[in-house]
Amino acid sequence: EGLIRPQYVPFVCVQPGCLTVVHKQTMCSGLSRNQQKIGVWKCSQHGGKIINNRTTTNQVQQNVPQAQKECIECAKTIRKGLAPILCSSCTNVSHASCTKLPRDQIIKLRTIANTWRCSVCVNPTTPANNATTNATDLQKSKCCKCKGPICKGKNRMKCKKCNKECHKGCTGLTKDACQALHVKDEWMCDHCSYTPPPGSDKINPQDIPDGAGPKQTGKWRHLRILQWNADGLNTKIAELNSVTEKLDIDVVLIQETKLTATSTTPKLHGFTPIRQDRQGTQFPGGGLLTYVKQNIAYRKIGGAKNGNTEALSISVQQHVGKWLDITNVYIPPRAEESNIDWIPVSNSCVIAGDFNGHSGVWDSFQPENEMGNKIIDLMLAKDLVCSNNGEHTRVSRITGGFSVPDVTLVSRNLESDVKWDTVEELGSDHIPIVLEMRNNKTRTLQVPRKSMQRWRKGKADWDSFSVAVDKKLEGTHKRKDNLHRRVEQFNKILTDAGYQHVGKTKPQKRESWLTPTIKAAIKKRNNLRRNIRQKRAEWVEACQEVNQLIADSKQTEWIEFLDDLEYDPDTAKVWKLVRSLSGTPSSPAPNEALVHNNKCITSPYKKADIFVKHYARVSRLTFNKEEREKNKKLK
Repeated sequence: EGLIRPQYVPFVCVQPGCLTVVHKQTMCSGLSRNQQKIGVWKCSQHGGKIINNRTTTNQVQQNVPQAQKECIECAKTIRKGLAPILCSSCTNVSHASCTKLPRDQIIKLRTIANTWRCSVCVNPTTPANNATTNATDLQKSKCCKCKGPICKGKNRMKCKKCNKECHKGCTGLTKDACQALHVKDEWMCDHCSYTPPPGSDKINPQDIPDGAGPKQTGKWRHLRILQWNADGLNTKIAELNSVTEKLDIDVVLIQETKLTATSTTPKLHGFTPIRQDRQGTQFPGGGLLTYVKQNIAYRKIGGAKNGNTEALSISVQQHVGKWLDITNVYIPPRAEESNIDWIPVSNSCVIAGDFNGHSGVWDSFQPENEMGNKIIDLMLAKDLVCSNNGEHTRVSRITGGFSVPDVTLVSRNLESDVKWDTVEELGSDHIPIVLEMRNNKTRTLQVPRKSMQRWRKGKADWDSFSVAVDKKLEGTHKRKDNLHRRVEQFNKILTDAGYQHVGKTKPQKRESWLTPTIKAAIKKRNNLRRNIRQKRAEWVEACQEVNQLIADSKQTEWIEFLDDLEYDPDTAKVWKLVRSLSGTPSSPAPNEALVHNNKCITSPYKKADIFVKHYARVSRLTFNKEEREKNKKLK
């Protein structure tokens, strides 16, 4: 007559309609081990054995209707072999664990007298729409949070406003909180329970600085690629920072970086660099550098140098399981013997760079050469298409003549999605090219927008902030609000006190070197480029003037920065600067794909889960008895 625990499966009397159960062990069932394997048992009232002059029949359970198999508390099916608790006022039944009663009281309910009443009889006015729903009637659905399927017959949380459904585990609530909201039908999804922070409606959109984030928002977007031969990147990285933000670029392909092994990688704000320098040369020359925006997932394919041809390949994530291969190529002039057949080509790829090849297909300014014929052969062999529209991409500093050495090749299936254009924004003999993939298939990651308004923590009045929060929190614990309402009130108290005693400030502009004088000089240079055949000397002089103005402005800014460090108590800022000067990256690439167990992981949350599981597997932490008891209570 002891309690049958849920993890043990008892014997049920084989007589139809009898719900008597018994432990499998011999002292309770009277069956030998061989008979227990057969699994046939009868209670004493239907011809079974009487053990120790006592019957194993549970008198309370005989009155349970056979058709009632749903727990009134959790709406789950009571598994065969488990003895439910019968309500003394109605015909509802419940799991013993769902009654929330101690073990000794459950035993009394089963053996002596049943005085338990279900939640419907105790509180008839409580809405039980969700709780009384038959689990078998629940159809297959989709979770509004993880977007995964909710299996048929599985209990779920349902928003009382929009009727969206969600896994209980995806709500972030405890089991008891889920059960309470589920029974009362008070749960709301994130969209319906969201309230904007106080003061957000007072922010003027005009006060938000230009370039506060990508112009295109959403999970899927077009991919914009900037292709440019920089002819030395170190002196032009400041101007490139401004152009990439202005043109909303996702991937930057740079040729002729002219960096050496001792050179620091030029930093492009908000981008992850993939670098390949030319090896085995005494003087800097060649070199490739690919930048990928940090909200675009990518993976490295590799880079190599075959003869005079340099190539660097990556893949950018498109839809799930599909990637777009992007190859950055540079071939120096007069390298007619270079081989390009080894450049990787896939069914979905972009091959862009300075080939120094000329053909009538894309260049109407210069005669054909051997490299141009090799590019045509590659296009025919690999089913590639040239995206150039016939505009010139280079202006000779000596003669002012036009040419098209920069070529962009794409796969045949991408031909209709590509838009190719040139922009006169940067100072070089090569004109930058913008390639836009208008298929809205590039997947973006969720990254924080660093240029939004931030809390002014350095000049905050924390004492007044604490007093204001404590004053507002007085008496809030006595309110009988649901969990969502309490969280909403607590957030409002914190944000109200923050706006009053902390305040927000705009981040400083990154291009403080870009003075009005430099902007006017850049505009003048770009205008002279359009008439370079008549004003070649003026254009060359304007390029030199812009470079000199940028260098002087950055030198002045550097001196002011060092002067401020002398009075700045923040040592972390100093060490961050020292690490950046030594070439140490400030952080690993957040958007690079992680390969784990032959699976490519791009989600930041899944990456974090993998690292946590790996740490838990390799860690060797030991706990004493007191620490183990404390951990058990905390769990």
